[in-house]
Amino acid sequence: RSVIERDMCTYCRKALGTETKMILDELQICCHSTCFKCEICKQPLENLQAGDSIWIYRQTIHCEPCYSKVMGK
Repeated sequence: RSVIERDMCTYCRKALGTETKMILDELQICCHSTCFKCEICKQPLENLQAGDSIWIYRQTIHCEPCYSKVMGK
C-alpha cells in the first residue's frame, strides 16, 4: 500500500474501471467497493456511504464488532 494507484484496486490489483470505488487517502487505499472488507473477519463493508464511520486500529480496517473486541468493549 505504499502508493495509491487510482486505476488499480489496492486489494485485488484489477482495474477499477467505472465501478463504485472506496478511496481512503490516509490509508493509501483505492479499491472496488466489493473488495472493501473488515481485515479481521472479512465481512464486506461495501455498503458504507460517504460520511459513514469506519473503525481503524493500527492502520487496519475493522467492522464495528471486531473493533469492539480489540478495544475490549
